Amino acid sequence: MINMEKGTPTGLEDMNCKPIRMGDIVEMFGTRYEVVYGWGAFGLQREDGDMLDWERIKEKVKYPDFCHNDHFVSLWELAWNFDCEDNVLDVVKRLSDSQTEQLEQCCADVIERMPNALDMLGKE
Repeated sequence: MINMEKGTPTGLEDMNCKPIRMGDIVEMFGTRYEVVYGWGAFGLQREDGDMLDWERIKEKVKYPDFCHNDHFVSLWELAWNFDCEDNVLDVVKRLSDSQTEQLEQCCADVIERMPNALDMLGKE
């Protein structure tokens, strides 16, 4: 069993050449997705938990060739079907960075546990 954690790199980048990591929130064709690991691959599942809108996805592809899972599409299927080059998914835009969120949560936890932490560092 492979243990994938938030922040694990997928090896792909979004349309702005920002690395896509597990746990990131991305947008594709106006719908928000979370980057997850399942069925042996990194992929997208809708953030709201609804089923994928395959008609909306397929209408953007000339010759669609997908597995049609109800709740998951692999990033490699997207790269293949949309002829993405250089490991850049031109149809995906990263909205949040899971690593930044983890760092912010870690800092918030430290400050909560040590209310005087900033004073100890000489900052207010």
